[in-house]
Amino acid sequence: LTDAEREVLAALLMGSTNRHIAHSRNCSEHTVANQIQSIFRKVGVHSRSELPVRLQREA
Repeated sequence: LTDAEREVLAALLMGSTNRHIAHSRNCSEHTVANQIQSIFRKVGVHSRSELPVRLQREA
């Protein structure tokens, strides 16, 4: 993952919304949505709820 994707991933795992992530990173919600889709592809999940499960399994 890129540095930006890691930041977004950390925020996702804390339960942040796209809007909150965008505001805190000073970027658009569209950018955040694109980064989330890239994270999903790279990690191999299809939803936010799958992320923690997959990441725990990989750890």
